[in-house]
Amino acid sequence: MTEGPQASRVVRPTSCLHGEFGWVDCQAMEGRVVSVRRKIRRQEMEEATCLELSPSGIEGDYHYGHPTRQVLLLDQRTLSEFGYQPGELREQILLDFENLQTLKPGTQLQVGTSTLQITFDCAPCKTMAGYVGEEADSFISKMTGRRGMLARVVGPGTVKPGDVARVTWNGGE
Repeated sequence: MTEGPQASRVVRPTSCLHGEFGWVDCQAMEGRVVSVRRKIRRQEMEEATCLELSPSGIEGDYHYGHPTRQVLLLDQRTLSEFGYQPGELREQILLDFENLQTLKPGTQLQVGTSTLQITFDCAPCKTMAGYVGEEADSFISKMTGRRGMLARVVGPGTVKPGDVARVTWNGGE
């Protein structure tokens, strides 16, 4: 039996994150791509079979070239909980990824063959409330912290339904 300082040493796997609630196994920080879309105009989404991502964003997307709002990731539980249809909240990548909203800015994810870096939480707004035909204050209240996470492309590649989405770096925490 080991005694002394070595006995209380905590050994953490190399694939872990430290977040608000302590150490989390990164295997719990992954999911799958459910669907992908391109925003072809300000209010118009187009379903796709595959997205091509470059350091400027999604090829052919309205936000291509924007430094921080290149990609909106959304967990499908948000759609289910509130009764929205895929694409209605203007997400480009819909995921089955329960812990998505817990990711901190700077966190990197491998999504398909591309690498994305979380930039910030997508705050609900009056404009989006209008797109879905809801009263602004009510929409903002229910969607705060649920609207998805914005990301930028740091590694080019492709994303298609069925691809794995996995945290690869936690932003240094």
